[in-house]
Amino acid sequence: MSRLPVSLLLIGVLVPGLARCASPAGRYQQALVQEQQGVPCFGVPAIRTGDAPAKIAGVSVMEVGTGGAAIWERDFLRDGQAEPTLAPDHCLRYGDGGTSPAPRLQPGKRYQVEMWGGAPAQRGAPQSRSFNGYFCVVDAGGSPTVNAVLQGKDGTLRWDACGALPAQPMGQGGR
Repeated sequence: MSRLPVSLLLIGVLVPGLARCASPAGRYQQALVQEQQGVPCFGVPAIRTGDAPAKIAGVSVMEVGTGGAAIWERDFLRDGQAEPTLAPDHCLRYGDGGTSPAPRLQPGKRYQVEMWGGAPAQRGAPQSRSFNGYFCVVDAGGSPTVNAVLQGKDGTLRWDACGALPAQPMGQGGR
């Protein structure tokens, strides 16, 4: 047997197997951050054709640059609650639910939100989903305003949406 057919045979067997190990499209997505009466509310992007709505198992908020410790977290499974199905027009409000009150978010600080869960697959086991986003709170004349921070085309976070913020060390979400 020549080397070419053996190589083609190996490619035909290995490539589909490796593709199954890769992350499916849509596993990691941008979380949507919007404001509801001065409080952040976290959502998911519009569903792509063929995707099922995400069931959210948990959400956590961290202050960027402080080592990743959650300042507020809600874990539906740990709390014995059903995972909410999050349609694109719904969101989870910061501080709602949980066993302890959420700390007040401070103007001039950078925050990150992470949501995790899954979505039913068209066939096979449910697919994991992870949603990640950044935001800040600015003081708009004595009233807190939540600003979402988006990534530019170059992948850098656009913190300028927050006005003048203290410098953040590189490698800690400040990009």
